[in-house]
Amino acid sequence: MAIVKMNKISLIGLESEKERILENLMKLGVVEITDSKEKMSSDDWKELVDVDGDNESVSRLDAQIDRVSAIIDYLDKFDKRKKTSLFSQT
Repeated sequence: MAIVKMNKISLIGLESEKERILENLMKLGVVEITDSKEKMSSDDWKELVDVDGDNESVSRLDAQIDRVSAIIDYLDKFDKRKKTSLFSQT
């Protein structure tokens, strides 16, 4: 078996997209995936990324966004105005 030179890549993305991205990369079978926690603590990476450590605040804000979205969806049923397009002339 021949030895092939490997190149390294680093991928930074949203936590919410992590599973989908990893799944697609594994299906392609063209990369080896390793944990990035040690990289996040290196000085080079600290300048590039902010690690979100306040999960409680994020959860609280997500819950508020969900509540507001649900209220908007509920109230939208009672809106009897004619729906117009964004670019309609009045």
